[in-house]
Amino acid sequence: MNSIIKRINLGLLIALPILVTSGLIYMATGNEKLSTNFLLAAALTLPIFLATKGIEFIIENQLRKAFLSILLLSMVCLLSIIFVFV
Repeated sequence: MNSIIKRINLGLLIALPILVTSGLIYMATGNEKLSTNFLLAAALTLPIFLATKGIEFIIENQLRKAFLSILLLSMVCLLSIIFVFV
């Protein structure tokens, strides 16, 4: 189970900067629709990455790091709700 979560984390860690970089490149070239799709995918990937990282820390019995990861996930979700509805 631990190796599966580590593989998922590694995949998300690689995908996140690729999505952000691709979104910024397409934004610079003027392709706004494709840029929006890439940046939206990156925004959806970050909370999943934080959640799987917290699960990995819980499995490894690193509760302080797990608490910080879940706290950061809560802050990301709270900020996204604030930006959407305000």
